[in-house]
Amino acid sequence: MSGGGAYHQDPIAPFLIEHRMDFGDLQTGSPDAFGYIYNYLEYGFRDGARELWARHYLDEPGMAILNAYGGLDWDDAFVRNVMVFLGMRYARMDLMTERGRVPLPPDLAARLDEAVRAHMIRTGG
Repeated sequence: MSGGGAYHQDPIAPFLIEHRMDFGDLQTGSPDAFGYIYNYLEYGFRDGARELWARHYLDEPGMAILNAYGGLDWDDAFVRNVMVFLGMRYARMDLMTERGRVPLPPDLAARLDEAVRAHMIRTGG
C-alpha cells in the first residue's frame, strides 16, 4: 500500500479526513447548561472491505486516538501502516477500546516509534 500525490511518502493514504464539531447540553432540558464541545479531525482508512478510524481532538496537540474496538494486530500490514501514518503526525496515541480510551501500551509504542523511524529512513523523510 502506498499513498500517491500528497501522500507519496506515507505507507497509506486516508480515504477521508474530515473536520467535525459535536456539541450539546449534558443536562437535557436545562437551556443554560452548555455541556460539551468536541472539535476534531476524523481520519478514515480502507483496505478492501476493512476500515480503521482515528481522531485528533484539536484541543489535544500531538495526540491521535485510534479506534481499536475488537483489538489491533501489529503484524497486520494494514493496521501497522495506519499506525505509522498517524505516528508520523502525532507524538502520542491512545486507543479507543471496549473499556474506553486507553494509552497505547509501552511495547506497542516502542514498536511504532521504530517503525516510523524505519519508514522515514526508507522514504527519505
